[in-house]
Amino acid sequence: MFHEALELKFNEGTELEVTFTDGMVKGYDMSCLYDKYPQLRALEDRKLFTSGYLIGPYVIVWNDDLDIGTDTIYEEGWTVKKLPPFPGRISGHAVMKGRAEREITQKQLAVLTGIDQSDISKIERGIANPTVGTLERIANALGMELKISLVEKELMLRKGYPEEFARIIAAEMSTDFTAERMISYIGRAGLRPLEEVADEMLAIQSDRDRIRDKHINEHAQQKINILYRDINE
Repeated sequence: MFHEALELKFNEGTELEVTFTDGMVKGYDMSCLYDKYPQLRALEDRKLFTSGYLIGPYVIVWNDDLDIGTDTIYEEGWTVKKLPPFPGRISGHAVMKGRAEREITQKQLAVLTGIDQSDISKIERGIANPTVGTLERIANALGMELKISLVEKELMLRKGYPEEFARIIAAEMSTDFTAERMISYIGRAGLRPLEEVADEMLAIQSDRDRIRDKHINEHAQQKINILYRDINE
C-alpha cells in the first residue's frame, strides 16, 4: 500500500518528520540507512539535508543520487502523533492528484475554471480555505465529483467537537448555502459551546428557508401575473 505524504519537516540531525493524508505524522532518521546506502552520509551536511523536497506524495528528493520513498518512512518510522485529516490539505491533495491524473497544468486548470493560478497553487498546498463553489468549479473542470460531508465532519473533529455531534451537524450541511456559512463559522474560532453551534445551524437553516420561500413566492406571483395577462388579452 502506498501512503501519500502532504508535508515534510526537517528536525535536528538527520531526522525527518512527514505528515500523511490519513493524519499520521511519522519520524525517521536517515542515518539508519548509512550502512546500506553509504552515499546518504552526505545528508549530514545541514544545508544539503534541509534542501530536500517532496516530489508528489511518494518521494523525497535531495539530488539525483539521494532520495527516499515516503512509504518507507510510513512503514519503518516512528509515530510522532496522529492528527484528524486536515480538510484544506485533503481537498488540496485531491485537486493536485486529479490534475496530475488528467495531465493538466495549474495554468490550464486556471483557464478552465476562471480561478487565478496562484489561488489554485494555494489550494493544492493546503494553505487556502476555498469555498464549496470554488471546489465545485475545480471538480467540474476535472470531471470529478465533489463530496464535502466528510471534510465538514473532520473540520469539526479537528476543532475538538464530539464525534456524534460533528456527524449530526455535518449531515445538516446539505446545501452550498448552509455548508459555506457553517464552515466559515466553525473555522473562525476554537471550540464553541455545543448549544451555540446548534443555534447557529438553526439560524442558517432559517435564513436558507426564508430565501427559498421568497423565490417560490416570486415564481408563483410571476405565474399569476402571466395568467392575468393572458386573460385580459
